[in-house]
Amino acid sequence: MPSLWGTRRCGPWSVGIQGGRAASSTRIGSDDTLEGRVRVSIKLLLPTYRARERYIRRALDQLSPGGRVGRMLHVGSGEGEVDHWLAPVADQIDSIDINHGDVAVAHASAAALSNVRYSVQDGERMAFADASFDLAVCLEVIEHAAHPGALLRDIGRVLRPGGHLLLTCPHADFPFTYDPLNRVLRRWGLRLPLGAYGYGHHWLASEAEVSGWAREAGFEVVAFTPLSHHLVGLAECYLPGLAQRLLKRNSANTGADEFPARGPVRARPSPSGEPALVRLTDLLIALDQRLASSDSSSIGLAWTFRRR
Repeated sequence: MPSLWGTRRCGPWSVGIQGGRAASSTRIGSDDTLEGRVRVSIKLLLPTYRARERYIRRALDQLSPGGRVGRMLHVGSGEGEVDHWLAPVADQIDSIDINHGDVAVAHASAAALSNVRYSVQDGERMAFADASFDLAVCLEVIEHAAHPGALLRDIGRVLRPGGHLLLTCPHADFPFTYDPLNRVLRRWGLRLPLGAYGYGHHWLASEAEVSGWAREAGFEVVAFTPLSHHLVGLAECYLPGLAQRLLKRNSANTGADEFPARGPVRARPSPSGEPALVRLTDLLIALDQRLASSDSSSIGLAWTFRRR
């Protein structure tokens, strides 16, 4: 499907608070550390992000009844904010991304996480040995892969038999309230790089497509959940993607390492801290789920797979 102009992708947002007031800078740099500062993740106020985070946390609780996972693989680390809440449940995490700049930012922000190792790798051709991981996490990545089947096959290769994969992605059948322009334009095979296509998404998958690729890669479905529906779509409609263009270096989620300067403001990963208003986001998510009980459209999709 042709794009009418270039694409972008969502990234981590945070606000630094120091001495009871907002920190003076959010630029990424070697002199900008987390010491003496509480960082609050604004992304948790976005219902789509919060719903995804809650799904992964619940799944991890179910898959690690003893409270720990042995060796975990994180495919598509981005700038590393997710690793801060994965680290407490894993003995060792290998976190990879294809973009050198994102990995450098992630490595710097995770300096205090002794059980997380970063490397620049292509998820379709990883350097890890066969059957070397107990669990893999792949969040909002498959829609950026040139060959999604190959990505799932290589994740399956490095997972031990019986190991699990937690995977999320945007849904091709998104609600009209989330992106009315692209719902109309796709009738003519066109799309705009905003809304559902505003985060570097060159294509969107259906539940059947992803489940089929996973089965071919040696996985079976343990759980499947649609994430975020019409009410959440109405609440977010276009705003996160537009703000994203101003806040993230690698907003297109590419493998390139050079990006045009956008001024001094940059978002950076937030290792801890929930905004007080996140409870309102949770209430919105609960109401959204209740109103969409029989609706097949959703903004996102989430799976728990088991390696056969």
